[in-house]
Amino acid sequence: MNASAEAIAPDAALEEEQARRDTSERGLLSSFAIASLIVIAGVLASWVAVKRAGVGEDAIDPPMQMLRTLPHFGLIPLFIIWMGIGEAPKLALI
Repeated sequence: MNASAEAIAPDAALEEEQARRDTSERGLLSSFAIASLIVIAGVLASWVAVKRAGVGEDAIDPPMQMLRTLPHFGLIPLFIIWMGIGEAPKLALI
């Protein structure tokens, strides 16, 4: 009896560990889904508020039009000044 109980115990421990891992993964996925829904709801709510007020377009359109006319090569010195020399300016330009 004792030998069979010891033979079953490692399998039971593995099953328990697997069950614990599955539960934590389900908790992580459900938390991620809830957080994603909250973010999507917030983005949609703010988008509707901005569109209805008309303030968002008036605030964002002029700077976007200025950036659109600026050649990308003109941004290179600014990115070097802002971010230094390294990988960050290269990634920002892409």
